[in-house]
Amino acid sequence: MSIVIAHQDRRITGYGKTCMDIAVAEIFTEYLEQKHGTRYVAGVFRPGMKVVIKPNLVHELNFRVRFDGEKMEHPNECFITDWSVIRAVVKYLSVADGLELTILECPLQSCCMEAIVTENMIDELRRMNHKNTVKFVDARRTRYIWGRGREPQVLHNLRDESEYVDFNLGKYSAHSHYEKYAGRFRVTDYPPEEMKKYHRNGLHIYRIAKEAAEADVVISIPKLKTHIKAGMTGAMKNFVGVVGNKECLPHHTKGCPANGGDCYEKRSLLKFLAEAVLDYANGFLLTDEKMYYRWRRVVGGLMYIRRLAGLDDELAGSWYGNHTISRTIADLNRIMYYGGKDGKMHRKRQREIISLVDAVVSGQGEGPMKPVPNKTCLLVISDSTAAADIFCAEFTGLDPDKIPYLNEGLLCNGKMPLLEDRERIRFFLNGHEISRDMLKRMCPNILVPAGWKGHLEKKIRSCKVPPQGTWPK
Repeated sequence: MSIVIAHQDRRITGYGKTCMDIAVAEIFTEYLEQKHGTRYVAGVFRPGMKVVIKPNLVHELNFRVRFDGEKMEHPNECFITDWSVIRAVVKYLSVADGLELTILECPLQSCCMEAIVTENMIDELRRMNHKNTVKFVDARRTRYIWGRGREPQVLHNLRDESEYVDFNLGKYSAHSHYEKYAGRFRVTDYPPEEMKKYHRNGLHIYRIAKEAAEADVVISIPKLKTHIKAGMTGAMKNFVGVVGNKECLPHHTKGCPANGGDCYEKRSLLKFLAEAVLDYANGFLLTDEKMYYRWRRVVGGLMYIRRLAGLDDELAGSWYGNHTISRTIADLNRIMYYGGKDGKMHRKRQREIISLVDAVVSGQGEGPMKPVPNKTCLLVISDSTAAADIFCAEFTGLDPDKIPYLNEGLLCNGKMPLLEDRERIRFFLNGHEISRDMLKRMCPNILVPAGWKGHLEKKIRSCKVPPQGTWPK
């Protein structure tokens, strides 16, 4: 039976260090009591354990500010996991001895990680946790370096392949029933031929950072946001950030539903041509950067024609009919639960995964890259990534039954289930156990992505929230 524990306090609207230290300690202690029957960290986290902390640090600046020039106060509070939450988790674990703590992230290629995580920040974590080793790992193998007035330099193979473990899910992959379309699996900005190396008949490979594959415990700290492709991003989707080669991550299937794809909803000659040109352009990514950007401009021109005609220019699977990315999310979670250190899949779970969702300020609207703030004032912790996301969806006004990656067929799939029984999850809010029916009746207003309007929102409204917690002002 899975448990979900949530603390909400409407007085909390920011990320002060003292406030967050107390809030994380309270919810983590309640989790240990419910899950392990103890309040003592050292009783669960034992010497020699490898603990990976996986935040969501996708980029250094909210795209609304970076590319749209929008003025926002604290634009990253609704965009990436706040450092105060990561810091609070490391501080909470400081009472344990002999842990190997690794903060791991594999963000966008264009992310300047040095602008998010500095050496001073890591040094502070080491000072407050001197009993354990603490390190930060940027697990990307490809990175774009942007310069003024010129196209970016593309750096490849930044980490050796020996730093990763390849998992071939084969028939256990959620994509295995769609193999006739595997040649059309796509991830934006990557060569299609590279994708085919990882996904074809009988082969579904994901390249996972070695630190994650060898972990005894993974503490996932996602930022809760709406998502233009998946509907919502939370605990389950956070594991996209343990993959070193993004070209092994199918995000959509080329074409429209009429021809077996899910990139866009309706047939379009211009989109058909643009997809073909985009494939051609992406083929130069590893060999000729100038040709790559030259042909990308052609794609932009074709989509500009659609905009002039008052039509959408969507070409990346950003709508409610995209089910490819949901199957990828399910695959990654299956690997994180059942994947062994040897790169093989097992019937028994291989590690404990604790999801601590940062939803003090969550993201709504055109997330994950262009969200606007939603002051949810909420922390959620769970032993199940799926259960955590079901709670977060219900609590913020989204219908989990409309989020494809929370489909029961993906979660309760045969021999390696991600959730045993959706109806037997125990939900706790502010120290009170609540029923699933009570949770379903919670429905605050939330902005959903344009491609999901009318499909993602819950219809039922109003339910009283139990008394607030004890977070300080």
